[in-house]
Order: sequence, then structure tokens, then C-alpha cells
Amino acid sequence: MPSSPSQPAPQLADAPSTTATVHNITAVAEDLAVIEFSLDGDSQLTDYSPGCHVDITLPGANGEMLTRQYSVFELINTSSPAAGQQERPTYGVAVKREEDSTGGSIAMFKLRRGDTFKISQAFNNFELVANAGYYVLVGAGVGITPMLSMAQSLERENKPYIVLFFARDSHHAVLLEQLRETCGDKLIEVFGRPRDKQADIYRHLLGQAPKETAFYVCGPQGFMDSAKEIALDYLPEHAFHWENFHPDLKALSGEKNAGAGDGAFEVEFCGETVQIPENKTVLEVLEDLDLPVKSRCLGGTCSTCLMRVVEGEPDHRDSVYDAQMYAEGAFAPCVSRALSPKLTLKRWRQ
Repeated sequence: MPSSPSQPAPQLADAPSTTATVHNITAVAEDLAVIEFSLDGDSQLTDYSPGCHVDITLPGANGEMLTRQYSVFELINTSSPAAGQQERPTYGVAVKREEDSTGGSIAMFKLRRGDTFKISQAFNNFELVANAGYYVLVGAGVGITPMLSMAQSLERENKPYIVLFFARDSHHAVLLEQLRETCGDKLIEVFGRPRDKQADIYRHLLGQAPKETAFYVCGPQGFMDSAKEIALDYLPEHAFHWENFHPDLKALSGEKNAGAGDGAFEVEFCGETVQIPENKTVLEVLEDLDLPVKSRCLGGTCSTCLMRVVEGEPDHRDSVYDAQMYAEGAFAPCVSRALSPKLTLKRWRQ
């Protein structure tokens, strides 16, 4: 699933990268494609795990380097085209060409077999919990991509799950054949059903779901919001998991707290107290003062800059953490602010 085209390019100084070569491109529809690739030297994708994503960097129309995030899956039983060679790790991403794209999806659609691009290690903010008794995996459009990698893993581990795949129609159902092959009768295809009619499906399914069910969803923000509203009637909040590379605009605006965190405040970090003005983020101020914090998305979606609140009341504006993480002090300095005059922060891991 691609990142928001409106977001700045991620900061990749601390993210190792390698070169990937395109092996195949499958056009699903005019604006949908699956790109298959392998890494140089037939190496494996570092830190790959079900539900993970990668940063892909390639040149835009004017030669500028564009970096976007995509959920990635592993292609099963793919072989090197060279005769006699052993099977090598091959991966895939699904790409949707965005109407309001600033170049990322357009550049991806220009790739051809044999082309190369830079790819980061894998990052995972959407990991499968290990102890669920049942897994409900829900994807809409290219949001189905992480569900494929999760289903592959659950199949290997013989764990109970079901996949709900929402799409406009079968012609716009990216990765459909791979899902059918992996999931069999555990795949429910829901094509052409209006969003306001999808609630019945969730209620029917969750009404008979076993205890300790984990619910995963990826897709457009409105789609995920609707799923969450219904899922939390049946499941505790810690059982609901979502991923979105597009920031939640409501959260980003501070609307949740009626803009109460828009003003200036102080932050104590690493023994120093700094002023955070209205027009700068905590991350920007710390970087200006040479108190670097690793960052990537700059939009509150990736968790790379994760910090912990020790004292004070935060104004959370990220699109990645849940109530449990907030209770543990999670704070995104790239977007979040303060409802109290001062926050004391420390690194998440010392």
C-alpha cells in the first residue's frame, strides 16, 4: 500500500538500502499493478516478516529522488530465470496509481522488467500477534497486500484465520490469484458492495468469532474507521490492528482536542529544556539543536521517531499507535504536541 503522496520524502540517513531488480510486472487494471523483484546477489530482504513494508526510492519525472512506502509480500516457489540456479527470494508489491500523485506511483508505473531501484530493509508496525486464537484479516484494494503475507505465514503455522477482501470488482482485485492459492476457502471475496452495506458482514463474522480473535485491517481511512467502529462492539481495543501510510487528517489537525495543543510548549529531553513554538514540531526543534532522533515518514505513520512521555499530557496526532501504546507513553515527535505546558521525553529504548 503506497504512502500518502502529500507527505515529504522520508529521511533515510539511518536506513540501510540495497538495489532491487524488477523481474515481472503484472497489470491488474489501468491503475493497478503488481511488481515482482529480487535483491542484488539474490540476498534476502533484511527483517522481513508478515505485514512488513519497505521504502522504495527511484527517480521522479524531473530526476528528483522519490521515496514511498509499500507493503511487501514474498513470492512462494519462485525460481531464478537462469537454468540450474537454486530458488532465490523474490518479493512483490502492489501499486495503485493515485489521481493526486506527486510522482511516486507514476514512477513505479514506469518501471519495466530489468529496471532497478533502491530498497530499504523491512519495517513492521503491523506485526501478527503470536497468541491469538483466531485471525480476521481485512483488506480493501491494495490494502490487501499485507494480508497476503500474513495469510502465507498463518498457513505455514497451521493457525486459524479468515481473509475478507473488498474490491470494486474482480477486475480490480489485485493479488486475487495469489490469495486464492494461499487461502482456499478461508478467503471471502466481497466485490462491489457499498461501504454502508459492509457492516452486516463484520457483524455476522464477529458475532460468531471465537475468543482471543485478532482483527487486522488495511485500506482507505474511511474504510478502516468503519471497520473499527463495528469491530470494537465485539473485541477489546488491543485486538484491533490497522495500518495506513496516509496520515489520519483528523488526528493530524489536532481536531480530537479542539486544537488545544496548537500553542507553544516546553520539552525536556536529554537533560535540556527546549521551547517548541507553534509553527514547529518537536522533531524539528530537536534536530535544529543537534539532538537527533531517527525519523522517516514525518507524518506520524511509521513509528521510527517513537519516544516516551515521562511527565506531562501529550496531544497525540499520530496515525499509528493505539490506546495500549499511549498508556505506555508512546509519543510521535514528528506530529504530536502537548496539552500541558511542558513534556518530559526520553528515547523509547535507551
